[in-house]
Amino acid sequence: MTLNRNNIAERYGKNAGFYLIGIGGCGMSSLAHILLDCGYSVVGSDIQESIYTEQLEQRGVTVFKGHSAGALTSFNPDIVIYSSAISKSANPEYQEAERLGKLLYKRGYFLAEFTRSLNSVCVAGMHGKTTTSAMLAYAFEQLKHSLGHSIGWYVPQLGRHGRLNTDLLKSDGVKDKFFTIEVDESDGTFTLFSPAHSIILNIDCEHMDYFGDFERLKGDFAKFIGNTAGYVVYCADNEELVSLVGNNSRAISYGFSESSRYRPVNYKFNPESGWDFEVVKNGNSIGRFKLQLLGLHNVLNAVAVITMLDLLGFKATQIAEAISSFKGAARRQEELYNDGFIRIFDDYGHHPAEIRATINALKPLINNRLLVVFQPHRFTRTRDLLAQFGTCFEGASKVWVMDIYGAGEEPIPGVTGELIVNELRKNGFDAMFEPAEDAVAESVLKELKVGDVALFCGAGTNVTRAANKLADKLKSKVYHIDIKEKSGFIQAGKAG
Repeated sequence: MTLNRNNIAERYGKNAGFYLIGIGGCGMSSLAHILLDCGYSVVGSDIQESIYTEQLEQRGVTVFKGHSAGALTSFNPDIVIYSSAISKSANPEYQEAERLGKLLYKRGYFLAEFTRSLNSVCVAGMHGKTTTSAMLAYAFEQLKHSLGHSIGWYVPQLGRHGRLNTDLLKSDGVKDKFFTIEVDESDGTFTLFSPAHSIILNIDCEHMDYFGDFERLKGDFAKFIGNTAGYVVYCADNEELVSLVGNNSRAISYGFSESSRYRPVNYKFNPESGWDFEVVKNGNSIGRFKLQLLGLHNVLNAVAVITMLDLLGFKATQIAEAISSFKGAARRQEELYNDGFIRIFDDYGHHPAEIRATINALKPLINNRLLVVFQPHRFTRTRDLLAQFGTCFEGASKVWVMDIYGAGEEPIPGVTGELIVNELRKNGFDAMFEPAEDAVAESVLKELKVGDVALFCGAGTNVTRAANKLADKLKSKVYHIDIKEKSGFIQAGKAG
């Protein structure tokens, strides 16, 4: 049965009850907020607490700790939605819902159906889609043209990462309002969406645990392009994407490539204020823009947003004002500590391309050394991209590697964080294996010197906890840096 907002209301009314298995996941919690905005009853479960479960509990949602058949039965929901991270054969709540004959939907499928009638702009790609979709959603809000959003991560300036402005659905002005969706390619569900418009940032050899081979991945992106009714904004710097788009008359390119229709030029970075750049369209300037985010790759993400907004009819001056105050999503080059002597950053990047881009973004801020802590994400990715992990930390003076965050994958014999350490050492890096978050925070603390930047990166929870523990120690002054060293640093004009 196909479900959307209308037939749910017809069949169950506002009293429809939803049970979300894995409600604490970023995508699942985003959907929960949207269902709450529609007036539905929502209950869920997850194995751990997080900022996402806390936000939902503040809105009155009951979140069961762990998964049990009894929890689901006690709520007796009309519809059960499950995360792609759960094992259907092993999860007791899924099994109970199936036994009771409940309507069961994977998150991506349900969101695609639920938002089908909305004027949606979907953002896809292997790298940068959270930042780009968050920036687009934020811009629509600033421009007063937001119908809502579903973003795959917490974005402080949006308040919550899932929202549906239901009052606008009843108004005549809804046609020029837009709903922003960060779609997920990792389980193939992005092919179920039917966007009014889409942004495709890049295609890379990722999620091979699902796709199996690169040709199947490209086939799914081709399907997603075909499902888009209007503009397909794509990056011309990505050769695979260019060949995939082909001669599609609805496809509009952006990028650093001179063949791009929209292109950033005359860009400059100021460590205090961020990026200042100009965008040309078909060789003619449309205006100058400012961006507070680090990294040239984020200039590219901003140009994707600018391109889409320009195509939708917004003036360049309006767009420039809308994106100038955007500060990014949590854990995207998020600065946890800066006392003028030492800076600590936390970043979600877990693919070699993302790590390399983040390190390049931080280079203008480094006055001494870059120290990196990395937690690998998934056993399959560690195994398949081992050689790339051995080279992507270029610019780091020292690298600590934690143990792998499996994200629901079964361990692969012999595949551990030590594999990456060995690969790094083979390539001349100073690297060490330190699996425990307390130990790695303490090790970095002992290593820190004036002018250092420490970067903690990875999709796992351990690495971000380690980053915050180090930042807390520094804020509490539980460290010692020689006063002469500080004095010399200030005299050199490197502390602000």
